[in-house]
Amino acid sequence: MKNNILKIIILLSFTLIFVSCSNYEAGLKNIAENFYQEHKNENTLLPLEKAADSGDTSAMLKLGKIYYTGTRNVRHNSDKSDFWYNKAAKHGGYKTNIEIANMYLKGINAKKNYYKAIEYADTADFFYDQQKDGINDSARIKAEAEKLLNKKSAHQAPKANSQRLRTIH
Repeated sequence: MKNNILKIIILLSFTLIFVSCSNYEAGLKNIAENFYQEHKNENTLLPLEKAADSGDTSAMLKLGKIYYTGTRNVRHNSDKSDFWYNKAAKHGGYKTNIEIANMYLKGINAKKNYYKAIEYADTADFFYDQQKDGINDSARIKAEAEKLLNKKSAHQAPKANSQRLRTIH
């Protein structure tokens, strides 16, 4: 009987030690994961920013997209997004400017802005004239943006007229 009680006490002691250790390990893992999540934000974009600062236009575009859409680790920031798109356009060529013009035209990874779409398409024209290869998409983008701008101003004009009539009467 004493042997059985001793065995039970030893077994309970090992169980208690095992449970304590596993909780301790889980606690350590939790602390480590929290620390990683808190400090991961600080270094997430460093390699990409270094590449962009060295003139890599694809890295500049990626940074613009990341700042516009935001991620789990990076907050949405339109100013930084526009900064990187503008820098990519200046350093990039025809394709980069067409890509940015399309983003502004369609509102993909950038807020819809037909004026900026036209601006970047004009810049793409400059690069296209220099390289003289491929299909020039800038004319299509400019035409579509101007069409949408005209449609937008046509919808705003009746509202303005109806508001003027209300103030007269």
